[in-house]
Amino acid sequence: MSTINPLELSLKWKVPEVSKRTTTIHADFHDYNFLYSDHKENLLRVIDLDTSWVGNPLTDLSRNMWTMNLNFSQRQVLVKSYLEHLGLKNVNKQKVYDMLYDSEVYKLFTYVEGFIFGLFQKCQADQAKDSNFIHNQLSDLINIWTEAGKSKKSQMRLVKDGIFLYAHETNKKWHKWATTSTCGLSMYMIQPGFRKDEKFTNSLELFGHGSAIKMTEVKTFLSHFNDMFKPEYVSTTQAVEPWTDYYKEGGIKIIPKSNAEVITYFGPVEGEKGRRFVVGTARKSGYPYGIMTGWMNIVANEKDKKAHVVFKTTKWHAMGLGIPDPHALAKKMMTDIENSITHVWNANMKHPTDLVKPTLAKKAPVAKKAKAAKKAPAAKKAKAAKKAPAHKKRRLLKK
Repeated sequence: MSTINPLELSLKWKVPEVSKRTTTIHADFHDYNFLYSDHKENLLRVIDLDTSWVGNPLTDLSRNMWTMNLNFSQRQVLVKSYLEHLGLKNVNKQKVYDMLYDSEVYKLFTYVEGFIFGLFQKCQADQAKDSNFIHNQLSDLINIWTEAGKSKKSQMRLVKDGIFLYAHETNKKWHKWATTSTCGLSMYMIQPGFRKDEKFTNSLELFGHGSAIKMTEVKTFLSHFNDMFKPEYVSTTQAVEPWTDYYKEGGIKIIPKSNAEVITYFGPVEGEKGRRFVVGTARKSGYPYGIMTGWMNIVANEKDKKAHVVFKTTKWHAMGLGIPDPHALAKKMMTDIENSITHVWNANMKHPTDLVKPTLAKKAPVAKKAKAAKKAPAAKKAKAAKKAPAHKKRRLLKK
């Protein structure tokens, strides 16, 4: 810790009126720690204050943008609003870019899941060999950051790509250390592929029961995606519950028996993208608690008297900063999904359930009730003769 403060004091800020301030900070400043204290969503409050302390405000600004995976456009909007709220006048684009540049270097000093956190926690063997190890690692990245700030072109590149990707692309020595050393590889958030969108395809085949496949049955079966992972069909499932945190209804979360803390979330179908999925935790499904996310579209076609089911995964990427490389977990998730779907399909071919029944037999129409015979109208009563007026009665008597 004694070497960190001098390094921070040596930083050459672009916006010193903000970046050199000392204030009360939260230190774990992300969206899951925000709550509205009224139903109108006007009064925003911050919770979980156990990491609060006194320090540089860039700790919170940097932590929020990095943790929540804000894109370049979103970061500009946030920083512009932040500077205006602080009372800075004439907040132009360059001022925003400068503030983003200052914020990038605080990825190194953020204690909650930041670079320095990783160095202390995961690189103890290196520290034992070299007492200056942490100081040297921080100094290397600070020098890269400082050099980038000497021209607007390189500064903009660092701001858009982030300090770690920029270091990979511009410094061979640091790139080699980060991608080959045990310490560097232990921190997935500094790797060049971290949070880069990926796409991949998986497939399986479904067979008919003693005959050619019926695609109407297959499509009905796949439309019951939310039901086929229930405990009554899949023995490895502990429970399937609604995904109530998602912005659209119709999602589910699959809780496995093996580890109820690691949950798979699936949203409803949303056009050609398919379903949003997240492998997260029992606590939350979003950043920073999620492990990985993407979109999955399931397409089925007939081929050689079999159903060829293709899983097209797009925009897949890691979520949390502190997680290891989740590629192996993604592969296991797809294998588990394929095995579960194949198992449930084969079981339904032998003993059909509601997952395929709607296409196996149509329900007989309900017989219409015979209409009741109309009642004959009641006979009309004969009208009573009108009584003669009293004066006419008298005339009749006189006669």
